[in-house]
Amino acid sequence: MATSEDYLLIEFQDAFELFAVDGFIDFKGLKSIMKALQGSAPNDEDLKSMMKAVDNDEDEWINFDEFVKILSIKFDEMDSAQTVLEAFKSFDINGIGEVSTDHLRHVLTTADEQLSEDDINNLLKDFTDKSINYEDLIQEYNSDLIQYRTATKLN
Repeated sequence: MATSEDYLLIEFQDAFELFAVDGFIDFKGLKSIMKALQGSAPNDEDLKSMMKAVDNDEDEWINFDEFVKILSIKFDEMDSAQTVLEAFKSFDINGIGEVSTDHLRHVLTTADEQLSEDDINNLLKDFTDKSINYEDLIQEYNSDLIQYRTATKLN
């Protein structure tokens, strides 16, 4: 019987195969896959750097194993759950474990490194309520990270 980790790896394989040519993808394909998996792609320079880090033969094409390594790089670059939790706590005006989506939108549009309106909309699209219970969000993040690492054997 397949586990949730098996399904996650199958999802990655399916995404990879959508853009693969003879079992390989190029930069354009990688960018499309990352956008499909994340909702937005990393900037071109970061993506090129990740691709170069795993492209052993430097032919600018990567296979599925190299793609999985890119995903591991991406996850390793993500902030720890504790850092994310502390960031959310700093926006939690009432100290109740929730952040208003309106307040979060305001912070993201006035921060030093502002996100575009499209990026903010994409970030908040799954939050139909007027607030985000960030402790539940962090638990889901940890669960997804564990599943990913197990599926890719990167514990």
